[in-house]
Amino acid sequence: MGYAKKHIISIIAGLIVALICAVLLKTYRLYIYENHINDFHLADTIPNWFAIPAGTLFLWGVSKGKDSIKKIILSGIVGLIIFEFIFSATIDYLDIIATILSGGITVCIYKIYKYLQTRNI
Repeated sequence: MGYAKKHIISIIAGLIVALICAVLLKTYRLYIYENHINDFHLADTIPNWFAIPAGTLFLWGVSKGKDSIKKIILSGIVGLIIFEFIFSATIDYLDIIATILSGGITVCIYKIYKYLQTRNI
């Protein structure tokens, strides 16, 4: 009983997205902070932008598709917002906005993927 190919690809893609986030935190964020560049808080919210797509891909692959993508995305958004309120020293509204926008973008990408899949492209 093995994973279907698409689930393995989803898990790997989720890990790659998380790795990209880690690299950006160590490179882009440090560069922006060290050079005092105003990037409209993108460097501050990098984890929030990447958490939803990385988590969605990984969790969908691990669950073998038993949970819907939209349910995983919504759960991720709610979970990160709750995390922001409970565990953050200061509640950063920019993190919350980035999380919600990331979820919306992830849903849009998923809908485009499904549309292209029905068109056999």
